[in-house]
Amino acid sequence: MILGLVDRVSRGGGLLLSLAPMANGEIPGDQQALLREIGDWLKVNGEAIYDTRPWKVYGEGSNEKLMAERDGHTVWHFDKCTAEDIRFTRKGGNIYAIAMARPLDGKLIIKTLALQPVASVTMLGVGPVSWSRTPEGLVIQMPVQRPSKYAYAFRIPLQ
Repeated sequence: MILGLVDRVSRGGGLLLSLAPMANGEIPGDQQALLREIGDWLKVNGEAIYDTRPWKVYGEGSNEKLMAERDGHTVWHFDKCTAEDIRFTRKGGNIYAIAMARPLDGKLIIKTLALQPVASVTMLGVGPVSWSRTPEGLVIQMPVQRPSKYAYAFRIPLQ
C-alpha cells in the first residue's frame, strides 16, 4: 500500500482508500492495522509526500515488471520493486528521492541525479548520510538504521 502511495504521489496523484466500517461504525481490525501502518510510515517520511509536487522525472526503474493485465485492465503490483525503483517529489529547493526497496549491497545509486548539483543528502528519520558522485550517478551509503519497513526517503537540496 505504501509503495503504491509513493508511486502515485510521484506522478502527481493521490491514494484513495476504501474502508468498510461495520454497522456500528467500528472499523475492522485489519483495516485499522493498515491505517496505522500508513500513518507510522508518514510520521517518518511525510515530508517527502505532504505538500509536494512531481519533479521533472517521476522515477527510475522498469514499470513493466510492476504491471499486469487482469480482466482487460492494467493492475500494478509493487511487491516486485527493487532498489532500482526510485520515485521523486519536490518541495521548495528540495528533491525527495524515495527508494522503493533497500539495496542488497547498501549502496543506493540514483542515476537521474548524476549531473544535478547536490548540496547534501539526509535520510528522513535518520539524518545526514554519506554520499558520493560517480559516472553512474549519485551514490548514497545506506545507514544500518532502518527508520521504516518500506520505502526510504531522502531529502536532497539542490545547489
